[in-house]
Amino acid sequence: MAQRVAQRTGIPQDQAEKRVDDVVTQAKNAADAARKAAAKLAMWIAAAMLCGALGATFAAAEGGRERDD
Repeated sequence: MAQRVAQRTGIPQDQAEKRVDDVVTQAKNAADAARKAAAKLAMWIAAAMLCGALGATFAAAEGGRERDD
């Protein structure tokens, strides 16, 4: 890949390799940040679903008591 960068931009091979390495590092960092954000989002969604289920359970129990009285 560095050869193509060197050919297309007209820069020396060592500079092209540095550019390619920098871009790969940036891409890996961005992918890692996205993975961490997705994991946090999944945890918050799971917590919200649990709270909703608990709320529905309490509401159903209260509704059952109200019906029976």
